[in-house]
Amino acid sequence: MKGDRDNATENELETESLAPQPGPGSRLGKARMAANMTVEEVAAGLNLTLGIVQALERDAVDELPAPVFVRGYISNYARLVGLRGDELVNQYEKVRAPEVPLELRHRPASAAPRIRLGISLRTVVLLLLVIGGGVTALWWFQGSQLSVGDLTRIGRPEPAPMAITPVPAPVMQETAPAPVVAPEPATDSAAPSSDATGSARVETVEPATVAVVEAPAPAEPAPPPEPTGHRLKLNLKNDVWVEIVDDDGTRLVFDMLRGGTSREVTGEGPFLVLLGKAGAVAVELNGNAVDHSAFERKGIARFVLDDEGGEIVTRAP
Repeated sequence: MKGDRDNATENELETESLAPQPGPGSRLGKARMAANMTVEEVAAGLNLTLGIVQALERDAVDELPAPVFVRGYISNYARLVGLRGDELVNQYEKVRAPEVPLELRHRPASAAPRIRLGISLRTVVLLLLVIGGGVTALWWFQGSQLSVGDLTRIGRPEPAPMAITPVPAPVMQETAPAPVVAPEPATDSAAPSSDATGSARVETVEPATVAVVEAPAPAEPAPPPEPTGHRLKLNLKNDVWVEIVDDDGTRLVFDMLRGGTSREVTGEGPFLVLLGKAGAVAVELNGNAVDHSAFERKGIARFVLDDEGGEIVTRAP
């Protein structure tokens, strides 16, 4: 009886070890529903496709890309819904199938020389047969008139006779020496000249006037245009995931902002604001404080913010 009980206990332990382990998908899905977020909102917040987010929640490992990308998806998803990413990544590592390394088999070194030897012998035999058949056919067509010397000259081209062209000897011509021309005496324009009376006259040459053109002073660069629109400022106490979209659909902020810092953006309202940890963020619009506590659910706040003629307006998206 005791042996049967021990065997049953070992079978139960083996069954539990072989049972599939749950993945992180169920925890991610429950946290998303607790945060009152849809699958589409999570896909837009993480910049992923809808199929990848659904595969993460269903633990469909075969529908996901390489594990190095999936680890990052799970960490960002956990940070968005307020969970610890390292625990979910470890849970994913237990679910996915281990990577099997490829086994390379080496071919015996003796096989290669054997194959090369067989090919070379076969080629030599075939070449000898072709040469012998060609010589036999040529001897038969020539009526057995070929000699040993003729066979050695088969296939050798006859050298063409070289034409020797006589080169004429160069003719030496005598050239007359060039005449020597005496240089004329140089005349100085500033030398004194004599008039009819014989008195010396000195001519003065006035120096040429050089016009100096001043270069224009470089123009000062125009100051950059001041940004237009509403100024939205965030003061953070802790690390918070923040997403801000303006009226044109442009993402002004899509990042994890560090605690103890502030971020200010300018754009056209209304703004769509998503705060991962709303209690750790102080929001200001055009210098006026904004109370967003009414839109906080499970630590996550999602609301629309605008300034209508100096009056701050907040509403649900």
